[in-house]
Amino acid sequence: MVDKIAADAVVGVVSVEEAREALQRLINSHFNNSGEHARISIPVNPERDDDVRLSAFISRAEKSFAEIDKLRDAKGPERK
Repeated sequence: MVDKIAADAVVGVVSVEEAREALQRLINSHFNNSGEHARISIPVNPERDDDVRLSAFISRAEKSFAEIDKLRDAKGPERK
């Protein structure tokens, strides 16, 4: 699992486009596909490393989904 501290250190918001590009690089690395491979370094570079940037994107999405669920719950059951 990606270090939460490193994910919290990500600079700027990770866009959907950036997340998709990072995912493609990770897939390319895993399956030894042609194209650019994953950007991963030790020590971690939160401005560049694909695993950390994707983790930050997922954390942001998780918070957004939680807020949506909270709003739905506050609205109550839908009436037809």
